[in-house]
Amino acid sequence: MLRLLGFFDDFGYSSELVARPLRAQVQASGEPDEAEIVEYLDVGHHLTYFMQAGVDVVTGEVHRHTSGCSSLVTDGMWVWRADFAHYLEAYHVPLPANFVT
Repeated sequence: MLRLLGFFDDFGYSSELVARPLRAQVQASGEPDEAEIVEYLDVGHHLTYFMQAGVDVVTGEVHRHTSGCSSLVTDGMWVWRADFAHYLEAYHVPLPANFVT
């Protein structure tokens, strides 16, 4: 079973599986190896590709993952939105310990 990563309720998901609001999880800094984790997220395998554009839900600005932002990406164990790397990089949201491991 795939585990969800970075599905914040700011994106309109209504489920007990989503994380609380993104704005409530913003941190001043992230994991020591955050840059490598962002790279890992960027090279996942696309499960779906949605040709829809979106903006950063905090700032309203476009970002490097604006195009296809809600496309789903996986590593075979976890699934995340294509724009999750942006939110990790920009806001250093906490990651589940079992994902970091």
